[in-house]
Amino acid sequence: MEKTELTGSAINDLALSILNAAPLATFGLENRRIIFANRAVERIFGWKPEELIGQSTRILYANDEEYEKAGKEVYPTLENGPAVLKSVFECRHKDGGIIICRLSATRIGDSLVNRKVVVTFEDISELKKIESRLLESEKLYRTLAESSFAGVYLIQDGKFKYVNEQAASYMGYKPHELVGRKAHSIVHPNDRKMIGKFAREMLKGKRTTPYSYRALDRKGRILWFMETVTGIVYEGRPAVLGTTMDITELREAKIEIEEFNKLRSSILDATPHAIMYLEDRRIIFANNAVESVFGWKPEELIGNSTRMLFLSDEDFERMGHMAYSTLERRRVYDEPEFLYRHKSGEPIYCRIKAVRIGERLSQKRSLIVTYENITEQKKTQDALRQRTKELELKTQNLEEANIALNVILKKREADKLKIEKSVVDNIRELIMPCIQQMKKYHMDDEALKYASLAESYLNDIVSPFLHKLSIRHLNLTHREVLIASLLKDGKSSKEIGDLLNISSRGVDYHRNKIRKKLGLKHKRDNLRSYLISCFSDDTPEEGHNSKIV
Repeated sequence: MEKTELTGSAINDLALSILNAAPLATFGLENRRIIFANRAVERIFGWKPEELIGQSTRILYANDEEYEKAGKEVYPTLENGPAVLKSVFECRHKDGGIIICRLSATRIGDSLVNRKVVVTFEDISELKKIESRLLESEKLYRTLAESSFAGVYLIQDGKFKYVNEQAASYMGYKPHELVGRKAHSIVHPNDRKMIGKFAREMLKGKRTTPYSYRALDRKGRILWFMETVTGIVYEGRPAVLGTTMDITELREAKIEIEEFNKLRSSILDATPHAIMYLEDRRIIFANNAVESVFGWKPEELIGNSTRMLFLSDEDFERMGHMAYSTLERRRVYDEPEFLYRHKSGEPIYCRIKAVRIGERLSQKRSLIVTYENITEQKKTQDALRQRTKELELKTQNLEEANIALNVILKKREADKLKIEKSVVDNIRELIMPCIQQMKKYHMDDEALKYASLAESYLNDIVSPFLHKLSIRHLNLTHREVLIASLLKDGKSSKEIGDLLNISSRGVDYHRNKIRKKLGLKHKRDNLRSYLISCFSDDTPEEGHNSKIV
């Protein structure tokens, strides 16, 4: 069976609910200044808690003398020990009326630092009135003195003979509105038979514990009360003296705690990670997810040492040393990966987070620990690492292949350059001398023109000019490249026209096209000078920075 425990915040909420449900006005004081007040202060003093917080306690006393008297009695007594001091003082209601209160005080902590104390005030004004009216019955006096001073009432012949202010205020009435009324009229109809039975048992001494019941207040709302009754003689006849306490808020707080625990249990069961509460490495609580992580049901683990989750004593001791040495210094311990043991005996990898309970590691070494099974995740990561290594190896092989290919390409480029050099050398050394010899012989003008044109073309072949021009300006036509080459060599439009069998106007047309494509259309640059400067033999083909456009 799973165990549940209240969280710190739930305990604080419960404590606050209990204080607010208490019938006594309760204050937290520091140097006689109010730092806390419960809801009962409004019922007793008439002020709301927020009206009093930050105020001096002088506001609660009837006069300066009572205020000074309380200070002289309370603090010297509490200086010598944490004993509870009880004394009666005259106090003042918000409306100016005097009320008699029994004051109880105890200090906060082991010493009276900043005079921090907790003080409760019981309004015993009604008790004093009852005592004076019922002097004929010494037994009644003793019973009232010894009974709780919460809600006090007196019933005779089934009707209220007396109701104190506090008991009446629970129900939203004034005391005189209840006196003479049938007592069972305020009890919930479904609880009247039960309360009659419990009251008779208590009056006969067969029951000693208080009983609870439902009542209906002035507005018809259901309230819960806890009650005790005692048989007395009033005015010579049997009567019932009862004390009661409104436990509605306490009961609601209990229900809220139960609902919170159910919610907490649901959250824990919905969490996919195993969660355990440990004391001194013994499992006190485990959620249902432990079965999916470790294979054990919660009831199989609770009460056992966490040693059963480890593969070896060495792992058990190592984890204990790492975790507790860290938690001595920090609130949280994280371990991204640790080997544990599944119920089947198989090793599993878990990511764990341990959180200590409290500001420091208690003697019980109380911890909340979560376990996340990362075995499959680790297998995936290992496979991914292996695949990454394989890809790295393939990448390395590919890089080596690329290096080899680059070597081959460079060798091929070198061979190409060697061939080109061989062709150029042959043209210069073998063909060009022949053409020059041919031009020395008597040739007609037409033959001489074509011999000169052939010589020009061959010069262009052995010169990088045409190659550079074609590469840089791929939009030039073949004829425009030839004309540009002849222009660079100093040929006039007429000479070019004669060589290419086109008119001088046609040559000028192509010249204008060339200027436009070279970005010289609206510039005054000389085309031949531009071609010589930009495409001379010693101009580098790459990294050229000259501005063309």
